[in-house]
Amino acid sequence: MDVIGVGVLDNDPLALRMFRALLHDRDGIDLLWLVSSPAVAVQSCLSAATRPDVLVADMALEGISGTSVCAKVKQLAPSVRVIGVTAYRTSV
Repeated sequence: MDVIGVGVLDNDPLALRMFRALLHDRDGIDLLWLVSSPAVAVQSCLSAATRPDVLVADMALEGISGTSVCAKVKQLAPSVRVIGVTAYRTSV
């Protein structure tokens, strides 16, 4: 079975914990890193040592859009696949 390396970018600590719980110790998935900084995510995608096969990126980041981060990653590291996700708090 091929193992897929995954990196996660999300500015919400709760979302990062959720991704860790979902992806950690899953067969076929190597959770490489979870970060809240778009700049760190891009740098991690550029480095051969930390480059994931798939970047899961929050689309609703602060200061920069997830779309911009994904476009930059695809431009600089075209082999990285991207998955955009987002969630909004609901009123209870």
